[in-house]
Amino acid sequence: MAKRRASGEGSITWDADAERWVGRLPRDDRGRRAKVKGRTEAEVRRKLNERLREREQGLTTTAGNMTVRQFLEAWIRDTIEPGDLAGKTKQSYELTVRKHLVPGLGRVRLARLTPMHVQRFINDELEAGKGRRTVQASHAVLRIALGQAVLWGLIPRNVAKLVRGPRYQPTERRPFTRAEQIAILDAAEGERLGVAIFLVHATGMRLSELLGQRWADVDLDNGLLRLRHQLDPLGPELKDVKTTSGRRWLPLPPIIIAMLREHRARQDKQRDDAGEWEDNDLIFTTRNGRPISQRNMQRTWRRVTERAGVEHRGIHHLRHTYGTTLAEHGVHERVAQQLLGHADSRTTREIYTHVSEKMMGEAAQAITDAVADVIGHRAAGNGSPAGSLDHDLADESRDK
Repeated sequence: MAKRRASGEGSITWDADAERWVGRLPRDDRGRRAKVKGRTEAEVRRKLNERLREREQGLTTTAGNMTVRQFLEAWIRDTIEPGDLAGKTKQSYELTVRKHLVPGLGRVRLARLTPMHVQRFINDELEAGKGRRTVQASHAVLRIALGQAVLWGLIPRNVAKLVRGPRYQPTERRPFTRAEQIAILDAAEGERLGVAIFLVHATGMRLSELLGQRWADVDLDNGLLRLRHQLDPLGPELKDVKTTSGRRWLPLPPIIIAMLREHRARQDKQRDDAGEWEDNDLIFTTRNGRPISQRNMQRTWRRVTERAGVEHRGIHHLRHTYGTTLAEHGVHERVAQQLLGHADSRTTREIYTHVSEKMMGEAAQAITDAVADVIGHRAAGNGSPAGSLDHDLADESRDK
């Protein structure tokens, strides 16, 4: 028979029907008595003491029997949907919750979620072959969601903040070689949207920025393109570029200016010939003037790379190529950061500025020339190590 506990310590009894021990905490400030269960009296006593310590330390919870899955679904429904997050961000949160967090942690009760649960989830995801960036994103979304749970008073602390996620390892970028670039642009020349590929190659803009570019923001006389808008990938609708660094001016090479003038003339004729035309002032449109979806542009890109005989990589790799080209031609990192629209120069340096074989070769040659110059100069002087070495070798030869 269970030993009688002192007042304020709760009680432990045997449930004959369930064949389990049951511990009941003292009533809380709302008059409720939480329960814990276990196969042994010692197990229940341990659980009961843990809950009492949490209550004394203020680590109380109002989550009740809510699971992590139930909470995340409520969080998505009540916080994300009505919020002001960009459409693509909302979509990525929902995808992370559905594909990763719910399968991995959904059954755990929110009130009982511990740092150990989160750490085990991260380890399991990595062992299952999930990419580090994917696991980092899952950890970040969980951290944001549990932060809201703390604000709602459901849990006393954010356990995801107590867990260190996988370390960041920059993904190796593979810019296109000069031969690949030539083949791609040759293949793009016969495409209806080929000018768009030329423009990405010459400016390094993002796909959403490319498809949201308007004629009103292009100064063909002065060779400048003002980047202020982007096309919502969930749209189609135009949105302002969301960051100050993203709003920028880009220089246009003369050959691109000529291509855009020809493209505009063709578009004007197409507008006149079309029965219906949706005028959005966009540079790149469908045959009736509507915005082009990212999926359609990616289809064009895949067709171009196949025709060029180049291993298919996303059109975003033209942006990596642009960043590398700036570095190879000595453009200062701060200028490259502005042209690429990065808020943090580390992004420019770590992700887009790929150190190519050409740059390594030039650096090796520069070091070779510098070292040879210094050693040669020292050898020519009196008492230089090189001169002394030659003298010692000559003496040794004479001795023999």
